[in-house]
Amino acid sequence: MVGERGVIRGLKTIELESGRVGRLLEEVRVAGARVNRAVYAAGTETPSHAHPHADLCVTLAGRYEETWGRESGRLDAGCVLVKPPGLEHVDRFGPEDVTCINVDLAPGAWEELGGNALDGPRILIDPKLQRLGRELELELTTPDRASALAAEGLVLSLLAEALRADERASDRGLGSWLDGVRDRLHEEYATRLCLDVLAESAGVHAAHLTRRFRARFGCSVGDYVRRLRVAAALRGLGDLERPLAEVATGAGFSDQSHMGRVLRRELGMTPGAWRARLRTRKGSDRSSGSAPF
Repeated sequence: MVGERGVIRGLKTIELESGRVGRLLEEVRVAGARVNRAVYAAGTETPSHAHPHADLCVTLAGRYEETWGRESGRLDAGCVLVKPPGLEHVDRFGPEDVTCINVDLAPGAWEELGGNALDGPRILIDPKLQRLGRELELELTTPDRASALAAEGLVLSLLAEALRADERASDRGLGSWLDGVRDRLHEEYATRLCLDVLAESAGVHAAHLTRRFRARFGCSVGDYVRRLRVAAALRGLGDLERPLAEVATGAGFSDQSHMGRVLRRELGMTPGAWRARLRTRKGSDRSSGSAPF
């Protein structure tokens, strides 16, 4: 599945697909896929169009709405959208610029990897997908001699986790109450959450919640909350002027040291090292200078 390797750098305005115009920042071809990071200007709307291949999009920042036929979906930061080839759709971006990682899959790749046939779009919400998207972003934005190989591994991990999330989401027998628990975790991850309180609000026993949550989302409630906090910390670190202590408490960590220990364990990198790579990336983005559209 290994394709042509190498990061294509330099800001340029291109037509990413028929009718879809954005600011392409970097692109790499790995694992049989074309992967790029792109920015779409706030308040813009594309004409109706379709992509020839199945694609996966990780929303890193901002929010947009995509409409296909009579249905639509809202993609906030942290959401992943997987679409089948040839699906006519319209994108509406805003109210702020939207940054995405786009993975253009080879024909039949989703099914070959073990996924169910893509009979329609899938919106997946899993903090691990967001974390993998962020790590892939850094490999694209601050490449070194090992970046192509690292990007290949991250793309395959991203696809594997998307397949798992899609399989869990397709299991209808686990109860819609789990979605309510998940939504509450996304809203209150920065607070002290008690398993008994979550179970009581869902109307189930704590042990039942624990078993069903793991079956649906592939991890414990505590692991899920930690991933949400890591994703929030990475977003907070993107504001280079924000104090680390403030980022830590805003993401739900007890203090800056706690955040540092968790990020080092989860990412193999300290908050300071992550922010240093972001500074390099932002300097590269600014240096090219042209408008998004």
